[in-house]
Amino acid sequence: MRQSRSGYPATLHALRQRAEAALQQTPPGVIESPEGDPQRLLYELQLHQAELAIQNEELRQRQIEITAAHDKYAALYDFAPVGYVTLDARGTILEANLTATTLSGVPRSMLVGIPLAHRIARDDQDTFYFHRRRVFETHTAQTCDLRLQRPDGTVCVAHLESCAIAGEAGPARQCLTALSDITARKQAAEALQAAHDELEQRVLERTTTLATAYEEIKRFADVVSHDLRAPLINVQGFTNELAQACEVLQAVLPTALPSLDNAQRAAVTTALEGDIPEALGFIRAGVVRMNELLEAVLTLSRMGHRPLHYEVVDVETLVQQCLQTLAHQLRERQVGVIVAPLPQVHADSLAMTQIISNLLSNAINALVPGRPGELRITAAAGPETVAFHIQDNGRGIAADDIPKVFEMFRRLGSQEAAGEGMGLVYVRTLVRRHGGDVECQSTPGVGTTFTFTIAKHLAESHPPQHSAGAAMP
Repeated sequence: MRQSRSGYPATLHALRQRAEAALQQTPPGVIESPEGDPQRLLYELQLHQAELAIQNEELRQRQIEITAAHDKYAALYDFAPVGYVTLDARGTILEANLTATTLSGVPRSMLVGIPLAHRIARDDQDTFYFHRRRVFETHTAQTCDLRLQRPDGTVCVAHLESCAIAGEAGPARQCLTALSDITARKQAAEALQAAHDELEQRVLERTTTLATAYEEIKRFADVVSHDLRAPLINVQGFTNELAQACEVLQAVLPTALPSLDNAQRAAVTTALEGDIPEALGFIRAGVVRMNELLEAVLTLSRMGHRPLHYEVVDVETLVQQCLQTLAHQLRERQVGVIVAPLPQVHADSLAMTQIISNLLSNAINALVPGRPGELRITAAAGPETVAFHIQDNGRGIAADDIPKVFEMFRRLGSQEAAGEGMGLVYVRTLVRRHGGDVECQSTPGVGTTFTFTIAKHLAESHPPQHSAGAAMP
């Protein structure tokens, strides 16, 4: 300790100066008087009394500060957002804050002194036993989740985090345990898991339903292929026989006509030369049309079941190839085509060709005769899909008719146009097999935009293969 010039330690010297200041002044000659002088002794006593008064005041202030600090930290301990308990090696509660009493539902007076295990649900007793054991054996922080059983029957799910309190000598004999109420978090997690399970169940049910629907379509296609085609073949065969019989009658008609009166000759001639050939023509046309429709249904069934071979497809190159096959129609109708930069996708090359060809053909057929046509092909990539847009400036589609364009045997525009009205059905089937969908937006007199999407996640579930189309310039 630093010494003052008078021989006192520095702190004592400062205390003496304060005591002297408290006495206002030092009587003259006291310091120089002999040590046994009564006046000097009296002064020294007064000085020590002043020093004691100063020290007592300082101690009182320190006590006030210590009490305030204690109250502050006691409040922080009691009203902490988590519960705190101090446990001995047997798990008996030595101390507990108010939050811990709230979590357990037991007053502090009844909580301190009992084993914490008394407040833990029976099924979680082993969890707490091994938790406490690891704390004292490893002297490292340990955590676990368990349920606290309150006296009123309610349950609180708590997260425990415990650490051993090192003793002055020997192994730790106490541990501090923090308890956090995670009931709401557990309930939210369970609700989320339940929602996830329900969603998985619904997906499974939807997948099963779709699989059943596909199987029904396949069975329907088999029926179409066998049970419906057989009667058509019979109708076509008997129609040919009727035509041959009609030819026989027409051959003998000149011989038989003289024996008939005028009315009979007119009726027979009209029937053999007009009505019967016309009816046979209608029957044959109906058989051909029916056969075309059945073939369209079979094609749709094959599209729904044909294995897809996924590869990297350069859509821009594929679009140019499709436009080349339609070059004559484009020149004839004076159609201008704008192809924006198009991305590559992971898809079946043949299916993509069918999708784009059908949409381009529909767009050309929708153009207004006598007005220069315009086609615009663009694309936009989203987080999960790539969207392709094929836009025309044709006659457009009425709002009420837009939902019908994807129906089977529904043809856009003139009903005399060639085709079975299955093109957009094929498109939707193939697009959905690629994890996407197709939609239509149209304004009558302005034009129509068909948009179809291809899922990006297909690249994750199918190993990429090289596409011949992608290698083309």
